[in-house]
Amino acid sequence: MISKEPELPKSMLRNRVDTIDLFILNKLNDKTYGWRERKDLSQEEKQLLDDQERQPWLREGASISTLDKVIKKEMGVDITRAEVERRIQRLAANGVLLGLHSIVVDPTKLFDHVAHIYLKIPISSPLRTAGLGWWGALEKIWTMDKNPGHGEAPTNIVRLAGVIEGTGEHDLILLVYTNDMENISSFLHRLAREGYIEKSMTQRVWTPTGIKFDPIIIPEFEPFVKAISRYSEVLEHMKQSK
Repeated sequence: MISKEPELPKSMLRNRVDTIDLFILNKLNDKTYGWRERKDLSQEEKQLLDDQERQPWLREGASISTLDKVIKKEMGVDITRAEVERRIQRLAANGVLLGLHSIVVDPTKLFDHVAHIYLKIPISSPLRTAGLGWWGALEKIWTMDKNPGHGEAPTNIVRLAGVIEGTGEHDLILLVYTNDMENISSFLHRLAREGYIEKSMTQRVWTPTGIKFDPIIIPEFEPFVKAISRYSEVLEHMKQSK
């Protein structure tokens, strides 16, 4: 099961990423941020969201010149353009933001767990017997992460996937980002339940400074705000109990 309560990423705290910083990163990365909660999307907007789900590298970021207005409107925070620019400069100086015009971030600064998952596919697996080929198999695994069905929430941790050539100990490799290791356990349980995998191995990844990632993903804004609020309430209760 996926944790119901949002986790507070220690990586963000260490790298001084606050709620406004995360909001800015989300906006720079995706002009359609927040659209999925809207009920009034046009057919063209729905099509754009569908295209971005399949091809996340096509996303186009928002303009720095308008972010102060967006923050004031959506967060209710009165902020100047100069302050937005200072925040972006600080994110760059701290190594969180590695590129801007085509936004690039270091996921190890935003996610507590960046890992490779190695998968062995059994001969009897539906991924093999259905004659899907490796690309079809990877698509099935991608779907189990993004849209698992059965009323289950998506784990949304898989960023890149590939086929391994070599000894045959493992067949596929996935690059995953998450702030909750239970997401990885839940995802692997789904794959095993469907008979997709025989075994798996998960290894944490530590990246050299300055390495670039593509496609990138940034933690969502709302769960981070909820996590901060929850931790603040716990701290306040502890103070009152003294």
